[in-house]
Amino acid sequence: MVVITLTDCPPKVRGDLSQWLLEVSTGVFVGNLNKRVREKLWKRVCENLKTGRACLVYSANNEQRLEFETFGSTWSPLDFDGIKLIKRPLTANNSATHQSLEDGYSSAAKYRKAKNIQKAIAKKDSDLYVVLDLETTGLNVEKDEIIEVGALLIKNTEIDNSFTAMIDVGHIPKEISKITGITEEMLKNQGKTKQEVIEDFYEFIHNKTIVGYNIAFDLRV
Repeated sequence: MVVITLTDCPPKVRGDLSQWLLEVSTGVFVGNLNKRVREKLWKRVCENLKTGRACLVYSANNEQRLEFETFGSTWSPLDFDGIKLIKRPLTANNSATHQSLEDGYSSAAKYRKAKNIQKAIAKKDSDLYVVLDLETTGLNVEKDEIIEVGALLIKNTEIDNSFTAMIDVGHIPKEISKITGITEEMLKNQGKTKQEVIEDFYEFIHNKTIVGYNIAFDLRV
């Protein structure tokens, strides 16, 4: 399966894509292509898309079962050990989203992930950036809550600082406690209020670039 999404799509590009893919919504093309055709179509998109943005997603034989590419966007893919991450700059435009955060980051496995992420990002820049991970009471961004926030400040591929905090949300589903190792007693004894943790976390990240696995989920919850 191949999915290509575009904004400000020139008629010439739309014509090329329509020969091979079905446009199911404005600027959204889907279909099944072999590797050769897919690569040629993506090359045509990148060569002819002047002011718009494009994203290519296709099935792949890796851990995530997919690969993706972007063009004309400030969001850039990073590939390490067969796992794709998105590097998304944190700007003033994201502040409203951050202020609405109420539920969940995790520190589970953050050191291992941070180490792998360092290798990929170090090739592109040496600026400060923050690697974050989260633990929540579930995967529903509408009702589940943050129970732990974990973040690492990376400077020139080295861990420069770290941040961890638990949030006392009261009840935790038993299956989540088994997965995370976090209990209601731990949250009661070590946890802070959501507002306290959010304020401390904002102070830690400031305006730095944030990197993480499935970062879109982290920024929505």
